[in-house]
This record gives sequence, structure tokens and C-alpha cells, in this order.
Amino acid sequence: MFNGYLAENGHLVTEECGPYRGSTNGDSCKFYEKCAPAAKVDDSYFIGVSAAVEKIDEQKIRKEILRNGPVVGEFKAPNKFRYYDKGVLTDEARPANSANVQLETDAQVNLGIANQNLDHSIMLMGWGHDPASGNDVWIARNSFGPNWGEKGDFYIRRGQNDFGIESEVSAYLASLA
Repeated sequence: MFNGYLAENGHLVTEECGPYRGSTNGDSCKFYEKCAPAAKVDDSYFIGVSAAVEKIDEQKIRKEILRNGPVVGEFKAPNKFRYYDKGVLTDEARPANSANVQLETDAQVNLGIANQNLDHSIMLMGWGHDPASGNDVWIARNSFGPNWGEKGDFYIRRGQNDFGIESEVSAYLASLA
């Protein structure tokens, strides 16, 4: 939840002052010193995993989206992700109905989340059902801009934790600066 710590102890800037770039290699906070605060994160927290039973709870994620709006998801983006243009992204190696798999060991549980090699952040905006594939889906927004995917959005199978998408979901409560 490193992003939450940074957001709570700093502020968020506008897209105009801190535009998206494909890489943040060599980036520094000093590059944004002159950016006026646009919003302040008052609180950040993980959702969707029950530490007591160590299983993913997609209902908690959906409830959070209904109550407070989009949430941040992390996942292990497959190579095909960069070429996504439409349809439902699925992890073919993960069989259907394999969600809520027990985490392997206590050592993998940290603050109620799984320690995984997740490498890409996205916004989970909502959910639905794709009649073409028969899959329940998350409606997600990527940071690559409107020329990628379906105008910046993509669909990923819901309830199966494909690519770890439901493993490390966090919410941010913000106020205007």
C-alpha cells in the first residue's frame, strides 16, 4: 500500500501538471514541486480479502465501488495486455470457478493480502456480464489513454482472480485540496 502512504502524506496533482508517461524511471517528487494540490487522500485501505478465512471476496469489492466509487486494482499484466483492443481478458491457465482459492501459506499473508508479483495498477470502475463469452467481468480503466483498448477501458473476467486482479484491491477516500 505504498501508493496509499504517498498519497496520504502528500497530495495529488492534475493530469495537466503531472501527465501520464509510459515510464517513471528517473522520476522524482521535485519534478512536481510547482504543481498545485488538486486533492488530498484522507484514508486508504485494502478491500476484498478476508484475512480470517484467507479468501478473496468479490462482493466486498463490488460493495466498495457502489459506496465510494472506483477502486485501485493490481495485477500481473500478461504480454497480451499491451495489445488488448476488445473482448474479455482471461487467464487461460486458471480454470473457471477457481476463485476464492485458499492462500498457500501464512507467510503469503501480509496485512490480509497475498504477496504476489503484481506489476500493473488499474482502476476497477464497475462490473457486468459479457454475453458473448459468458463471463462475469470487471470493467476496468487502464492508464494508457483513450487510444488503447476500448477507449482506455478493458474487461477482465470477474470472480476468478485472473492475473491476481482481485488479490490486492485498495480504496482511497479523498477530498479536494
